[in-house]
Amino acid sequence: MNNAGISSYSSIEDTSMEIHRKVVEVNYFGMVGLVKALLQALRKSGDGLVMQVSSVQGSLSVPHRAAYSASKHAMQAYSDSLRAEEAAARTGVEVSVFSPGYVNTNIAIRAFNADGSQRGENDANHTTGYEAEDVASRIVEAIILREKEVLMAPFHVKLAVFIRKFIPSLYFVIMKNRAVKTNPKNKVE
Repeated sequence: MNNAGISSYSSIEDTSMEIHRKVVEVNYFGMVGLVKALLQALRKSGDGLVMQVSSVQGSLSVPHRAAYSASKHAMQAYSDSLRAEEAAARTGVEVSVFSPGYVNTNIAIRAFNADGSQRGENDANHTTGYEAEDVASRIVEAIILREKEVLMAPFHVKLAVFIRKFIPSLYFVIMKNRAVKTNPKNKVE
């Protein structure tokens, strides 16, 4: 199970390359390293399961979260390739990607700002998000059922994922409006 993750909150313009690299190193390359280290053992078992804990942002990027979203998109793409290769090779290794919406954890508090400092505060999306215990229970269910992909999110988020896929022009307008609304530079003190 790959469940490590770090995040960042800042615009693309302001986010340093160092922060982009740190986020991708943990969220993507850390996952790749673990899979590569364990793949042969999983194949030998003939019944292995790689459970990737991603994020809704692996399917749905949002403003001011580019590094995080990109790392989760990469995890999704890698997992899709791994799933296809293992199925074609008939190794018995299955791949599941679990993508929750916001979860009430400290990820936002520990997230990087553009300059690399820790954000140090939570946000309403996380504090009102799913409880970690509920997410863990749903992950266990997904493992038991060998579900290939799970999107654990409220209806409006699932609708946004649908819109992104099938009506991208509408999604682009929605995200532009969100970017204006959530841009810290637009807030009046």
